[in-house]
Amino acid sequence: MDTPLPSPLTMKKLIISLLVATAIVACSQQQSVEVPTDYNVTGTVDGCADGDTVMMYLVDGLNPPVPTDTAIVKNHRFSFNGKVEGARLQLLVPMHAGEPINVAFFVLEAANISVTFAKHEGERTIIVGGPTQKLYEDYLEADHKYSVKIKAARDVFMDSTATEQELLDAELAIDSIYDARMEFAKREIRNHIPSAFSDLLYSICEPSLSPEDQDELLRVLGELQPQYPAYKAAMARRARRDSVAAQPSGLSPEAKTAGGTDTTSALP
Repeated sequence: MDTPLPSPLTMKKLIISLLVATAIVACSQQQSVEVPTDYNVTGTVDGCADGDTVMMYLVDGLNPPVPTDTAIVKNHRFSFNGKVEGARLQLLVPMHAGEPINVAFFVLEAANISVTFAKHEGERTIIVGGPTQKLYEDYLEADHKYSVKIKAARDVFMDSTATEQELLDAELAIDSIYDARMEFAKREIRNHIPSAFSDLLYSICEPSLSPEDQDELLRVLGELQPQYPAYKAAMARRARRDSVAAQPSGLSPEAKTAGGTDTTSALP
């Protein structure tokens, strides 16, 4: 017996279902792809003897640098290996006889990274890293023009021979340049979404952002890209803040959990 052909409406529904199913499978395959997490940092440093150390610190813009790893120097060389999520700003500090002899900021990400510390004062440390390192260097180069303008205005503001009008103009200039600098940083964060660089730059700029700008950028970062470390850390801080704010006045979280009465608020 011949099978009747489906109606045009039925065919349309079937095609739509197949397209949706194909899209779901494609998304599942995309999400299942493993993102590289291994990093390999190698470097050279003069001024260190065999057995000296190179310290690596995490820099997040909010807290003092936190030590995360140590490498032993041999033949003026050192190396770090491990895993990293997203991209993080790190600080390398070579030590000799217990004293730091140099410093270098770099972006730690899943890549082969080389650091050649400057041998002489006035020379630049050479860093060859991954894609986020290049974006970070480009950002610093563009941001430098704001630093130059702010310094020039501050020099006038600190000049004891400046007139009142010159001081007022310098103060207004500093505020204006600073605002323009922050607008540039916010554009860079937005323009590079989705990327680990947007997350990294947010972590650097967060202390200088207004609460409104923080809210908006975190909303966009949460909606349009994976949850990288800075975003997750910021949301965790907000959760802790909201939890503390929800506690009754005069009752600490520990006392509330224990069901007791907190008397510390009565102390002078």
